[in-house]
Amino acid sequence: MRSPSAAVVAVPAKTKDVLAVLLRGSDRLLAPAWHPVQDAFSGWDYAGSLRHQLRRLLARGWVERRVEGGRLAYRLSAAGRLAALGGVDPGAQWHRHWDGYWRVVLFDVAGRRAATRARLLRWLRAERFGCLQDSVWVRPDPVGEAIQPSLGLAGDADRFVLLEARCCPGYTNLDLVRASWDFAGVNQRYRAYLTFCERERPRVRRGAVGDPDQLVWLRRERTAWAEASAGDPFLPQALLPAGYLGQQAWHARRTLFGTNG
Repeated sequence: MRSPSAAVVAVPAKTKDVLAVLLRGSDRLLAPAWHPVQDAFSGWDYAGSLRHQLRRLLARGWVERRVEGGRLAYRLSAAGRLAALGGVDPGAQWHRHWDGYWRVVLFDVAGRRAATRARLLRWLRAERFGCLQDSVWVRPDPVGEAIQPSLGLAGDADRFVLLEARCCPGYTNLDLVRASWDFAGVNQRYRAYLTFCERERPRVRRGAVGDPDQLVWLRRERTAWAEASAGDPFLPQALLPAGYLGQQAWHARRTLFGTNG
């Protein structure tokens, strides 16, 4: 099973812009279609570097190209679509299979190993573990075997151990979810994004988001979504708590992108 996220690392801002235009030119955000990128970037301040950006995307395998109707057209690949989404496809995450086991990290790393502890905490957050207690973190997805060597903790079970576990009678999976993640904070951020969508939807419907302000708008929307989804573990459907707003916000984003292209 894949890790719950596939983070996009060190992607230049201009590359993100090209990905965003390709994504916005797709069919309701989730089914990328061939898109005449040259038209989308007409008038942008760095139009002369577009060819370089497309070469970069092709080299990474994030776009595919073909001649369509006598014009060179570009399409997001599956990897490119994931990159354009910021490394996480919410729909795929919510609908992924869960085997019923929690992956539990227990650790006691302090003192002179402060750097190792900091590196471990960064990894736990990046991999969307939830903090059940200070040194007990959980997530529903398997963990790759390479993690212990990469943290310098291989064979050091008195300081670090990774377990697979189920809840005992008297405890539920949703109890564990509520204790491990701050869903009140998650929902607060999604409410802010839903407000953004309500404000922007009339402009998109009128076609007011176009050249030359398309680039500015796409950056603003990308930032709004990144802030909204920060801290969301994107749990499988069976583990989502009551009142969770992530799916509503994702639907609003799809609608926002789909109303004008």
